[in-house]
Amino acid sequence: MKRIREVATSLLLVLIAIFAFMLSRAGLVEIKFASHNPITDKKILEKVQSGQVDENERRRYLSKGSDIVAETLYIPPPPVLKFLSLSYGTTLADLVLLRAHAYFLSHFFADRRYEWLDNYFNAMVALDPHNPKFYLWASQVVKFGQIIDDETILRSNRFLELGLEIFPDDFKLHMDLGFNLYFEYKGKDENDKARAKIKAREHFAKAASLPGAPIDPNFVVAIFQSAYEESLGLAYALQKYFDATKEQREQMLRRLKIMSDVLADQVEKEERAYKKMPYVPLSLFSILFSGTKTDVTKQVLDAIRSKDGQ
Repeated sequence: MKRIREVATSLLLVLIAIFAFMLSRAGLVEIKFASHNPITDKKILEKVQSGQVDENERRRYLSKGSDIVAETLYIPPPPVLKFLSLSYGTTLADLVLLRAHAYFLSHFFADRRYEWLDNYFNAMVALDPHNPKFYLWASQVVKFGQIIDDETILRSNRFLELGLEIFPDDFKLHMDLGFNLYFEYKGKDENDKARAKIKAREHFAKAASLPGAPIDPNFVVAIFQSAYEESLGLAYALQKYFDATKEQREQMLRRLKIMSDVLADQVEKEERAYKKMPYVPLSLFSILFSGTKTDVTKQVLDAIRSKDGQ
């Protein structure tokens, strides 16, 4: 009986909150005018996109897609959303995602301006911060249909970095962030761009080390080589060699031969030794075999590092 009274009281409070919201000014605006309403007039859109209007006029057009209705948005603050969710925050977050995606599509096929995207994103992660798809979705859609400039990339990166704070071992977030930094980011100058590429390489290497990641280790080795860092490329190739597939190992061995015949011979020696112990998993064998290695690998790497330092 006590449990029934508690549930009835909670439902009554929710009904009162909904009724009060509907009678409020924000509620009336939401009910009557809150539609996804992108700019449909091409002449106005061109003026806004080209910067031919001042800031006040730009904001007026961005909130008014037609002469009939303005695009308005009201999302309750996170504490209110959590209260209204009745402890079903994950479910409400998914519903917010559905509306956010409808908002994205309406603008994608029209003016391709996503002014309210951050509001939807903040509502979703407030309700369910432990859903990595929210961060990945926001980082990708913000780039669709856009001129990919640094401002767009930094906005996309912000969503990914927030996701990595909670999911540091999510290879998809690392891959997307690495792609943005390595291939899309232009940078203020060459030094800024170079720093971004180094950071991207770290994310690619991290992603490649995580289970399920579809990254070929040869791709990461190629990134090291493109930066003229042969020693780091060699070290990474040796680290990932026994975790790679048969085809990836063959390609990596060809790369190793180009960089160092001695080192490639050492790796082939390990593989021949492994064939005598096929009952041991390949990755485990590489650890066991490391105790019987000669110092050839270390000598080659030390020689390349000293050469790089000159």
